[in-house]
Amino acid sequence: MLKKFKLTFLFYILFHSNITFAASKSNEGMPQLDVSTYPSLIFWLILTFGFTYIVLKYYVTPKMSEILNHRKEKIDNDLFEAKKARETAEKNKDNQDKSISDAKEKAMKIVKKTLEKSKAELLNAEKMAKDKLSKKLAMAEKNILEAKNESLKVINKVSSEIAILISDKVSGIKISKDLIIKSINEEIKNLK
Repeated sequence: MLKKFKLTFLFYILFHSNITFAASKSNEGMPQLDVSTYPSLIFWLILTFGFTYIVLKYYVTPKMSEILNHRKEKIDNDLFEAKKARETAEKNKDNQDKSISDAKEKAMKIVKKTLEKSKAELLNAEKMAKDKLSKKLAMAEKNILEAKNESLKVINKVSSEIAILISDKVSGIKISKDLIIKSINEEIKNLK
């Protein structure tokens, strides 16, 4: 009921009152100080602020709230994305560090395995070379021994013939070949 009364009073003042629309020209001076213009000033004050209030409440404030909420959501989303990107970057860095350490380990294993293989091959080659040299040395010693024996036989034969010839020509005595060969063999045994 009070609402109806207020509305009726407002319409009455708005449409039937001369005071509402303009101040009278009877009094000279500032209308703000004239008491008879107060109802008109109060009406326009209420109307202006009421209109401003309605525009701000129903049009400006919701749009500003929407813009602020949208901005807040965008900032929150950007922060979330940044955090997610940071976590992904850290995970990628950890994966790269792990890959690098794994690669280093594999490289060290390959190097160690290659060194061991090379060492084994080198030892094997050295053993084979020693065996070859031992065989060649044994063959050379055998050949030398055979050559020595052959040369001793030849020396024995030649020296015995030379000794027979020298004794025959120098002294005119004929010595038996067996005796000379025996004495030459004894001398050769003493040299060994």
